[in-house]
Amino acid sequence: MPSPLRRMFAKRSDAGEPEPSSFSKLEWALLGAVLVATVLAVWVFFGREPGSVTAESPTTTEATNEFVPSSPDPVEDQAGEQRSGSADEPAPDEQPIVEEDPQTTPTLPASDEPIAEVAEAVLPAVVQIEAPRGGLGSGFIYDPDGFIFTNAHVVGNSSSVTVVLQDGTRLRGQVVVNQPSADVAVVKVEATGLTAVPLSEDEPRVGQLAIAMGSPFGLDQTVTAGIVSALDRDIPIGGDILKNAIQTDAAINSGNSGGPLVNRKGEVIGINTAIFTPSGGSDGVGFAIPIQEALEMAAAATTDTDVGGSLEGAGVGSGGI
Repeated sequence: MPSPLRRMFAKRSDAGEPEPSSFSKLEWALLGAVLVATVLAVWVFFGREPGSVTAESPTTTEATNEFVPSSPDPVEDQAGEQRSGSADEPAPDEQPIVEEDPQTTPTLPASDEPIAEVAEAVLPAVVQIEAPRGGLGSGFIYDPDGFIFTNAHVVGNSSSVTVVLQDGTRLRGQVVVNQPSADVAVVKVEATGLTAVPLSEDEPRVGQLAIAMGSPFGLDQTVTAGIVSALDRDIPIGGDILKNAIQTDAAINSGNSGGPLVNRKGEVIGINTAIFTPSGGSDGVGFAIPIQEALEMAAAATTDTDVGGSLEGAGVGSGGI
């Protein structure tokens, strides 16, 4: 039996019965509308939620408007873990092995309080020097066998002086080097196993930390700090000109002469020797003899006296200089 839709548009035969006929254009249009309505209904009831949109992730920098830097592909090591970079680079939790150079290894580790750390390490080697005629200055032990650097103008013409250690011990010191033209002197005390301060072999740099120690106005074990303000200054000392002096703004006063100027590693970079002072006090312009030049000057001052093992580092033989 034909469907109702077919019956509506069927042709009638001579016998009066409807005769099936092919779909007309109208029938096709109605059928298409029904199909469209059916698809829409299915999409509404079973489709995605309103407003939900799924977009494909952009795969190019143009699509995202962002610059994406290139990075090396992950490298899988023997343990099976992935890490970035080349296979030769250490993992984040690995530390590269660095061979230490004994000439550049810091005497003291890095610290949040470098001045305090330096003072604690160096002050046991800083001494007060008393000359027989009332002169007073500073010095520092640079060899544990009792060799002490100071200034020539501190010892004056004396052949012996009194050396006061940090703990108050008073020792007789023999002046073994006295070179007024360089303002360098070396004093020897009869003691061994003393605390000595290392001498820097590095060239000082303008702007680096500079710590001055000594006995300004007789106040022993005093520490002041500043920076290296300039290098290679020529300054007059008596009738001589001291060349290549280190300039510093660390406070230096009368009595600081002969004391050490120290870097942040606890190494001596110079011997405090003079100040420029229109006022008579510390105006932030002090000068120190570079320590390596002091070694050379001390070596040149004598040829028959052993002035300490440290001078061997300046090309001095162990049998004397």
